[in-house]
Amino acid sequence: MQTRPPGFASCLAVLMALCVGLAAPAGAQQQTDPPLQLVMVDRDGTRTPLGEVPGDTFGPRVSPDGTQLTLGSDGSVWIGPLSDPGALERRWEGRFPYWSVDGTRMFFEAIGAEVLLWRSADGSDEPEQLVTPARAPESRSQDGNVLSYVQSVDNLFSVWTFDLTTRETTALPNSGPEALGGNISPDGRWIAYQSTASGRYEVYVQPLGRVGQPVQVSFEGGMRPVWSADQTELFFDDGNQQLFVASVQTEPAFSAGAPEALPISGFFQRGIGRRQFDLLSDGRFVMLFANGAP
Repeated sequence: MQTRPPGFASCLAVLMALCVGLAAPAGAQQQTDPPLQLVMVDRDGTRTPLGEVPGDTFGPRVSPDGTQLTLGSDGSVWIGPLSDPGALERRWEGRFPYWSVDGTRMFFEAIGAEVLLWRSADGSDEPEQLVTPARAPESRSQDGNVLSYVQSVDNLFSVWTFDLTTRETTALPNSGPEALGGNISPDGRWIAYQSTASGRYEVYVQPLGRVGQPVQVSFEGGMRPVWSADQTELFFDDGNQQLFVASVQTEPAFSAGAPEALPISGFFQRGIGRRQFDLLSDGRFVMLFANGAP
């Protein structure tokens, strides 16, 4: 009888496991991260759990009418009712989904390519290419004509806008060595973003489509700004899972008050980029928390 070398069985087991992984069908979920909780959070910090979502959930975004949710997970775009995350359905391959202004179409990035596309939210048509290179759609004007997105070249991010009527792309000027997280104001005249102009990420605002200098809003670290529906406040986080708010005025010129910490912290956030939370028109936040988070 042939004698097998020591450790043969364990090596064989490892090889078999690798083969099983390689043989998994394309798109099959290889979930390793523990599930996250999708939570509605009031301004005072009160949390209302909505349900579990996959641990690799990325960039949840609520539809303009406040009833539907989209998110990225397992290399796919998922859509379903905000009130019942367990009913989310996989629609197509893609990442960074973002609703059109009327909620009927979805912007997203192609898998494995720096290509920005859009298609009907119900998936009834073929995707249409809009911009390349482009990394992720980030915000849109209220008239639906202008989309802000981020581009990555040589591992440096920059904020761009895309006019859906003229199909013209424009880089955000004077935005520093690196900028991302662009968020267009409700009136379409301003854009907030994070930039390394000061040497670290801070929040800035500058005119959109008009000449004007950036105004710094945060001074102790700021990322991922988002406007309130009435355009009187800017919300952002500090990169350490703490949410802040700054009162702002846009007439006769832009100005911002000192940022104040809100009683909202400990939420789940990945890296320097895309917001892992969304803001509803009524001022509540949809956020991700680890299960059992205080």
